[in-house]
Amino acid sequence: GYVLLLPFLLFLLFKLKSVAETTSTALNRPLATGILIWMLLGVVLLAGSPQVVRLVFVLTAMLVATVVLVNFLPTRMRRGVMVFAGVAIVHEVFQGQPIVEPAPRVAYAIIDAALIVLAWLSRHEGIKRAFIDWGAPRALINGAVNAVVLALSIALIANVAGYVVLGKHLTQGSIDSIAVFLILFAGFSSISEIIQIVLGLPALDNFRSIAANRYRLRRVLKQPLVWLSLILWAWASLIAFNVDDWVIGSVQSIFRAEVTLGDVTLSLRGIFVFLFAIWLAVWTSRMVRAVLNQDVLPRMELPRGVPNTISMTVHYSIIMIGLLLGVGFMGLDLSSLAFVVGPLGVGNGFGLQNEVNNFDSVLIHIFEAPIQVGDTVEVGTLMGRVTQIGIRTSRLRTYRVSEVIVPNGELVS
Repeated sequence: GYVLLLPFLLFLLFKLKSVAETTSTALNRPLATGILIWMLLGVVLLAGSPQVVRLVFVLTAMLVATVVLVNFLPTRMRRGVMVFAGVAIVHEVFQGQPIVEPAPRVAYAIIDAALIVLAWLSRHEGIKRAFIDWGAPRALINGAVNAVVLALSIALIANVAGYVVLGKHLTQGSIDSIAVFLILFAGFSSISEIIQIVLGLPALDNFRSIAANRYRLRRVLKQPLVWLSLILWAWASLIAFNVDDWVIGSVQSIFRAEVTLGDVTLSLRGIFVFLFAIWLAVWTSRMVRAVLNQDVLPRMELPRGVPNTISMTVHYSIIMIGLLLGVGFMGLDLSSLAFVVGPLGVGNGFGLQNEVNNFDSVLIHIFEAPIQVGDTVEVGTLMGRVTQIGIRTSRLRTYRVSEVIVPNGELVS
C-alpha cells in the first residue's frame, strides 16, 4: 500500500498543477515534492527497519529535500543548504571508518569547522526570516542555532584534544538534527502550500463554509503543521544525540506525578489531556457548526427556526461530550466530587439565580422556539431584530442601529 501511494500522490500533484490558477513553489517540481511527502508519510512505517535501510532512506530524503528547498529559500541560503548537503554526504562516507585513524579525525575536524561557519552565517536575520515567516518561533530558531554552534565547537575541541568519540557523537547528532529539520521544513512547507492551493480552487466556491472562511482555514490548518514538524524535529534531535530515553523518562515522571486532595487524585498528564479535550471539542464544534449553518442546513427545506435549533444542539452537544471525555481521561470518579458539587449547587441556587434562569431559558429558545433569530421583538422600551441567541444572553439590533444585549430570561418571561 505504501509503494502504491507514490504514483497516486504524483498523479494528484500533477493534476493539481494543471488546474491551479496561481503559481506555486511546491508545484514547481511536483516529482520531487511528491517523493518528499511520500517519504515523510513513510517515517512511521520504516521506524523499525534495519540501519542500512534507514540510512538510505534519510540520504535520499535529504537529496530530494535539497531540490525542494531551492524553491522555498532565498538565494543566499540556497548555497548554504547545498554546502551542508555535500558536508553531510562526506560525513556519511567517513562515518563507518574507525575514528581513531588519522584520516577520519582530520575529516571530522574539517567537517566541524565548515559546519560552524555555516551555522554562524545562518544567524543572519535574512536567513532566519524564511523559518520565522514559516511559523517557527524566533526564540526557538535563535536557541537552535546557538546550540548547534556550541555543540560543533565542543566537538572540534574534543577531536583535537583526543576525545574523538565525544567529538564524533556531537558532530553526528548535529548533522542529523539539521538534516531532519531541513527535510521537515521542506516537506511540511510543501504540504501547507498544497492545502492553500486546494482551498483556493474555484470548485470549492460551491461550499459556502469554505468560500467564506478561506483565510481563516489556511491559518488554522497551517499552524498545526508547523508545530507537528517542530515536535518531530525535537524528537529526532533527542534520538540523534542519544538522550531520548533520559528526556522521555524525565518528562513521563513529571506528567505522572500525582497530587491527592481528599478523595480526588490529580496528575499533570490528566490536566493536560482534559484541557486538550476541551480545546478539541470547542474547535470541532465551531467547524461543524460553520458547515451546518452555511452548507448543510440552508440546502434543506426545514421550518423556520429549526436550523438554528439543530445548530445550537449540535454545538453544545459536542462541547458536553468533550467535557465528559476530558473528565474521564483525567481519571476522576464523579461520585468522589459529590462533596464539592453539592455545596456548589446550593451556592449557585442562591447566588446565580439569574444565570441559571438565563441558561434554562436558552433551552426553551432551542426546543420550543418562541423567539427565533430574525424575529422583531419588543422588550420593555426596546424594539429590534433578534440577531443572535447565545447560551446566556441574546442580541437585538434596534432600528437606531445599535446592538443591545438582553438576558434570555427577559425574552422568555
